[in-house]
Amino acid sequence: DMPLVDHTISYPQHNVFLVDSAGRVIAASPRARAGTLAAVDPTLASAAQHAARGPVAGAGTPSTFTTAQVPGTSWRLLIAVPNSRLFASITGWTLLIPWLVFALVTILGVLLLALFARSLADRARLTSLSSRMERTAQTDSLTDLYNRRALTEQLTRAAARARRHDEPLSVLMIDLDRFKQTNDSFGHEAGDQVLCTVADCMRDVLRAGDVYGRWGGDEFLVALPKTDSEGAQATAARLREAAARIDLHAIGLPNGVPLSVGIATGTQTGPHELVREADLELYRAKAASSGVSRDTQAPGEPSPRAILSDR
Repeated sequence: DMPLVDHTISYPQHNVFLVDSAGRVIAASPRARAGTLAAVDPTLASAAQHAARGPVAGAGTPSTFTTAQVPGTSWRLLIAVPNSRLFASITGWTLLIPWLVFALVTILGVLLLALFARSLADRARLTSLSSRMERTAQTDSLTDLYNRRALTEQLTRAAARARRHDEPLSVLMIDLDRFKQTNDSFGHEAGDQVLCTVADCMRDVLRAGDVYGRWGGDEFLVALPKTDSEGAQATAARLREAAARIDLHAIGLPNGVPLSVGIATGTQTGPHELVREADLELYRAKAASSGVSRDTQAPGEPSPRAILSDR
């Protein structure tokens, strides 16, 4: 209350009274003609009896009062101020302080919102960049299929699910026949076209839950969850038929792309064993298509299974 007292005493519109505990006026400004506050200003005296500060009820001019105890005495200082002059001492630059504070808070709020929005945008960019990098690390750049690293991870998960649920899992190892001949005759661009075309066939034929990608070179690998040997044979047949329908006359493949497929199926079999067995079956399929068999095998030449077992 003392800052208000300091501001209001110097204005003639303010009524200031120093009264004792009995309500007698010891000093007043302006000068009081009566001896008690009740006689000088009954409404102020009534208001001061019920509160230490607040509006002066019943005053002819709407006013506000406050009181302060004089230390070491029983006296009180009462000040009544017309509401129209209550903040008369706040002038000049002090009138602008609330607006300056409001403007500063607004600017700070806008800056905080901008920083928050930028943080969200940076986080979104980092998330997108991380996703692209992860996709790049798992994708074959030519065919846009899984690469060998991603295929190994996916096949490991698929084999774990098959063991856990006691379900069959089949693996197809696919090799493009006469691929080297196409590369040598028509160039690597033609070979790349063949690889991409086979990748498109796989997208068309295989199910959404199947895992497939480029194992390396002209080899592709397919993992078929919940698929037994008969289902794997049927899938391999559909892939061969789709590849045979490809029209690549310009690069010497009028009858499409011939494929050799090795198939392995297991339930409680590890992923490496499935891949190894599918690779062995692929070797046998290629040997059969080229006319090599056990009957025509040269004396002392190891069998295809022995060759793959030694790899």
